[in-house]
Amino acid sequence: MCYLLENMKEEPIPQTPEEKKESLYLKQKQTLDLFLEHGAISRIQYDQSLGDLTVKMGMECHT
Repeated sequence: MCYLLENMKEEPIPQTPEEKKESLYLKQKQTLDLFLEHGAISRIQYDQSLGDLTVKMGMECHT
């Protein structure tokens, strides 16, 4: 029975390329947020990195 339960994992919900891109952007932003929160980077570094990430990934709608 355990074998059956282990193999009943949910299939990942398919994402469009745009959804994948947005998901990656949000994960990257979350990482930058954590770095800033824990003092690993300065506010200036955070602003620069987030700006670069936003432009390179075409996510200006998220600012």
